[in-house]
Amino acid sequence: MKTASPSVAGIEQVSENLFKVKFELIFEEISTSEIDRGNAIHFANPRNFSETFDTMPRGCSSQEMDDLKVSIQERGLLTPLIGRLKNNKVSLVNGHRRYKAIKLLIEQNELCYDNFSGKNIPAQELYLNIVMKVFESMNDMDCYLLAFEEDKTKVKFGAGAEYKFVQHCMENNIDDAKIIKMTGNNQLWLDNVKSILEKLEEDYEILDALFSNKMNLSAIKKIAQYETQEERNAVYKEALAQAEKEASHKKYKQERSIINTKKKIENVLADKIQASFSGDENAEKAADDLIQNYMEQEQKQQEALHSIDARVTGRNVHPADKGPKGKKIKQHKTVETTPSSNFADINDGLNLVVTDWLQKLESFKDKSDVSIDFFLIDFAKDLLEKLADKSTDCQQFMEKWDEVLETRGMVG
Repeated sequence: MKTASPSVAGIEQVSENLFKVKFELIFEEISTSEIDRGNAIHFANPRNFSETFDTMPRGCSSQEMDDLKVSIQERGLLTPLIGRLKNNKVSLVNGHRRYKAIKLLIEQNELCYDNFSGKNIPAQELYLNIVMKVFESMNDMDCYLLAFEEDKTKVKFGAGAEYKFVQHCMENNIDDAKIIKMTGNNQLWLDNVKSILEKLEEDYEILDALFSNKMNLSAIKKIAQYETQEERNAVYKEALAQAEKEASHKKYKQERSIINTKKKIENVLADKIQASFSGDENAEKAADDLIQNYMEQEQKQQEALHSIDARVTGRNVHPADKGPKGKKIKQHKTVETTPSSNFADINDGLNLVVTDWLQKLESFKDKSDVSIDFFLIDFAKDLLEKLADKSTDCQQFMEKWDEVLETRGMVG
């Protein structure tokens, strides 16, 4: 791939493959089914394949974009955008989220940190030009390959976008070899994806849940093991009901946490009033700081509450007894209740220790000076609870926390 020509107006070469580009010359390409016909392909942001009328692409929720905008505002643009020269402009290939965040900063003309000068500069001035990688000879397939490769190290598109992209290619008669090249995957992966898509081609509600990332891969694979559409729909409905029940429980717990934080604010406000009456300025300042901390904590709790949504996972779906063509499907075996393979046969003394630990972990959440991530506390509590529960097998516990880690973007 050749780098862009520095002779293009508004594009100035900075180093070997870095160019200073006028922001107004950068644009996002949009793919249409009318263009992608006859074994041809037109590049567009793969993340947007998961977008539906009621869901945003993964990584593009208002909260996620606000977080990214604040990060760029406070730390600068640490990773350059990547684009290709097209019609004397620069088509964005990688960095769509960063581009959108910068666009918001420019519209609001926020003060932003400049990595070169170390100063805060108005966004309209700082990002009048953006330093980015620009390639001249980069075809549509190369763009997809680079986008999918970069996806492995950034906020992932999600399986929904990948599967939707493959379906898009299938509908437009794109060769397998081209799909493999663009996604950077192998034939076995593509065969598995196509097999699931073909089997569920008329299960519109199930596929929509997958494409919009409201269902994970573990769940879709289990559902696809059922032979008839009627069975698959029944299993999906049951799994969705379970997922909604879990989401409702999570919301309830989060609402309780918010109430507790509000109570803490009220208590500290009372302490501040008392300090004010007694003329204790140090205590009054300490109260102000604590109130600020609690208010920030409440804001994060509110954001977490609004982000809770029902998502069908593998543990919500009952495995089928038999798969396609009557072949027996290999099931995850429940681990036998033995000291070596199960979580617990624990004696009464250890059980008391576990109970004590659980109480201590719960109390951590009420202490303002504890900076540990609540996620780690919840994981430790769940692990201890499973240690004391002889009916729980290891596989079930692992599937649950695999899903939690996936949701937090900590695993693929």
